[in-house]
Amino acid sequence: MRSYLVVAGLMLLVVTIPAYAQSQTVTVTVNQQSFAQGESIVVSGTVSAALIEHPIILQVFSANDNWLDAGQSTVAQDGTFAYIFNTGGDRWSTPGRYSVVAHYSDSTAEVEFSITEARLPTNGGDPIRADCTQTVDGGALGEVEVRCSISGGTVNSMRMAVEDLSIVLRISSETDGNISLNLPVALIDAKDMNGSNENFIVRIDDVQVPHEETGTSTISRTVDFDFIRGETIIEIIGTRAVPEFGTVALIVFALGFAAVAAMKRPGLFGTSGFR
Repeated sequence: MRSYLVVAGLMLLVVTIPAYAQSQTVTVTVNQQSFAQGESIVVSGTVSAALIEHPIILQVFSANDNWLDAGQSTVAQDGTFAYIFNTGGDRWSTPGRYSVVAHYSDSTAEVEFSITEARLPTNGGDPIRADCTQTVDGGALGEVEVRCSISGGTVNSMRMAVEDLSIVLRISSETDGNISLNLPVALIDAKDMNGSNENFIVRIDDVQVPHEETGTSTISRTVDFDFIRGETIIEIIGTRAVPEFGTVALIVFALGFAAVAAMKRPGLFGTSGFR
């Protein structure tokens, strides 16, 4: 049965297949052997030779070999990869043995783990959420409020890293959890070359993780993603972080304006400057 499910699962994913094949050695591991329902599973591993623009396909099967979930991850140049599955929801509600199968080129690898009962704190069946709204230094924009809610942890700090086009959070947690951030587009945004919305990049401890965009307007965009327990550094990276005309930019602009004005003065470039 699994062979048919593998084919069906792979058809759901857009995969760029290279024009050449290469024998691969694939390894795959999970960050622990047992998970409570609601915790996040960090799947990582290696391939012996990274292929250009060829992601690794990851599939999750329940104990009775039913296909449960799937995802794909970019393989780094050094052959490493990582991906996070969230075990929330009814599909993961049955305790028992599960497995992740990794497919890359002509090779596969598999790792098993177990799911136990949920142990995240709940209120009426839903994880308890707390407000974690903070203000960050927006440079020329002044102090900007970034609305935030979190379950399973606490946001210790939040700051802009304009040089990296990102917002950086430091959180601590005793359980796996979830965080939702309402990002003002005046502070940070992600656009393509045509000015259309592009996906943000979310990295947790330098590993890119999947996220959902749960709300978009002309003034803000909301991203939602899971994290695993422990003190963690989170980066939300866009294509533009403002102030675009902060202190440094204003100085550069002023110097440029002064240079143009000077070149127009008679005597610097001949008798009449330039036109």
